[in-house]
Amino acid sequence: MEIKQAVSAQTKILSTAETLFEKNGYNATSISQIMEKSNLSNSLFYYYFHDKEDIFLHIADSMSLDMYREILRDIGKSKNLEEEIFNFYLNTFKFISRNLKRFRVFREVEFIDASVQQIFYTRLFSLLGEELKRRCPKKFEDYNDVLNDILIGAGYFVGLKFVVWDKRKDFDYLATIVSDFILNGIDPDKNFQPSLSWQMKKVQLKEAESLTKGEKTQKRISDVAKKLFGERGYWKTQISDITKKAGVGIGTFYLHFDSKKELLKHLVAEINKELRENAIVYSLGAKDRKEVEVRALKAFADFIAKEKEAYRIVRESEFVDGEIGRWYYERVGQPYGDALAAAMEQGEIRKIDSSILAYSLMGIGHFMGVRWIIWNKKDVIPDEAVLKVSSIIMEGIK
Repeated sequence: MEIKQAVSAQTKILSTAETLFEKNGYNATSISQIMEKSNLSNSLFYYYFHDKEDIFLHIADSMSLDMYREILRDIGKSKNLEEEIFNFYLNTFKFISRNLKRFRVFREVEFIDASVQQIFYTRLFSLLGEELKRRCPKKFEDYNDVLNDILIGAGYFVGLKFVVWDKRKDFDYLATIVSDFILNGIDPDKNFQPSLSWQMKKVQLKEAESLTKGEKTQKRISDVAKKLFGERGYWKTQISDITKKAGVGIGTFYLHFDSKKELLKHLVAEINKELRENAIVYSLGAKDRKEVEVRALKAFADFIAKEKEAYRIVRESEFVDGEIGRWYYERVGQPYGDALAAAMEQGEIRKIDSSILAYSLMGIGHFMGVRWIIWNKKDVIPDEAVLKVSSIIMEGIK
């Protein structure tokens, strides 16, 4: 009886923690909130867990292990490459939908203990790598690293947008569209050769001298916050840290921003604008949409290498305020999908669900950036990797 009660209490604590972590995030959830919501005493928490981080990592670890097992279930059992890729996405989307609370914890754990995600993806890379090597055409033998970026990146962003945010249940359709893109690419003729030989034009930025005194002060506050948020994270940075380093008073801060979260929102909007402007400049002179896609991938690779701190802010913003993070990606995804749809009508790329394709392509760039720049701490994403990914985007892996 005592054992059953103990198991029941631990299960209740974990279930309540998942709910609160999903709703409020790690930093805005306390042990006392978890225990109060569980209708249990605070002291009982420490019978099962050392601290809040311990229970958070417990949830993230169990999530990663369960997801790995779900994906492992059908890997290597399919009749062909097409079925293998389809089942990978179908199982992933179904699992995410069944585990929305834990998946949110798994995503946020990057900012608590990044090793949890890295261990999961390293194991997944190894598993998928062997299967892809066995089933893909010989010409992709030395593409293993970027094949993982493509396969996982596309699925991650499509899952985030359509399963987590939009709560869609048409998993077969989502898996079919992403699989079709991965297998067949976007080039209808399969004869486009990606190149990075074009010349870049410099982005003309507004000079600080042309700003008013108030605009200069706001920019100084924003620049300091961007650096501190990027280095320490949002939650570990106080308004007083920002004002001290910016050389302004607390009152001056509130003349420009209502709160720290308002400042974060401002930064995310500025980063979003800079990324989109950067992509436009890179695409100047491109002959068609296929060339635009290569240039856009190169633009993102250069952006994340130069703006490591900025991209951390974007990724963390989702766990400070879900609407801020979602706004950032949808602000990119909506016009991106529209542009792809227009190119399809012109016959420049294959006809496929343009919205799903947009998030697949965004996810590929995102995962390349995280793996190369964030995890492996490289200064740049090599042009060779950009070209390899671009060639697969064009022709697929079939």
